[in-house]
Amino acid sequence: MVIVQRQPFGVSRFFTQHSGQPQERDLGLVVPVRIQFERWLGGKLLEADAFIDSGADCTLLSYRWLETCWRAAFPDVKLRRPLIDPRGWIREKVSISIGGCVLELPPSPQLAWQIGGASRSDLREMPGFEDLLLGRDFLRHHGILLVIDREDFSLLLPHDEENRRRRDQVRQALE
Repeated sequence: MVIVQRQPFGVSRFFTQHSGQPQERDLGLVVPVRIQFERWLGGKLLEADAFIDSGADCTLLSYRWLETCWRAAFPDVKLRRPLIDPRGWIREKVSISIGGCVLELPPSPQLAWQIGGASRSDLREMPGFEDLLLGRDFLRHHGILLVIDREDFSLLLPHDEENRRRRDQVRQALE
């Protein structure tokens, strides 16, 4: 199954809102997704921008994005962290819808925040201001084939015969 086909390099909506027109160096493997927590915010589908980073060890969710979603649902209530354990891992199942395909995040996605405090000064932001970083753990968990071209990228699940043929063709071309 083709999850994303020839998606152009881009930036997150948050980046565009706060930094203006992106430069060539700002563009990356950014794709719109919908995120759903098992219980948090009633399991509502939430819009987000994901950055695919095959060099990142683990999948990360942006604290800024979580806080924004919480504020939209509960404007007068401070964000509580019942979904985060002391290591910064999300305690419940999280799935994303990307290109019409629903995929669970690997066990224990992390939250992009520094352990040791909840004050605003202790929180760090994800580079590029994406809402979600899909790391190597996500790609391996689902066996996703990431194809990067000069101006765009594609994501394929090698579960069907055609994608296995594509993968084999790419491997043969590289040998």
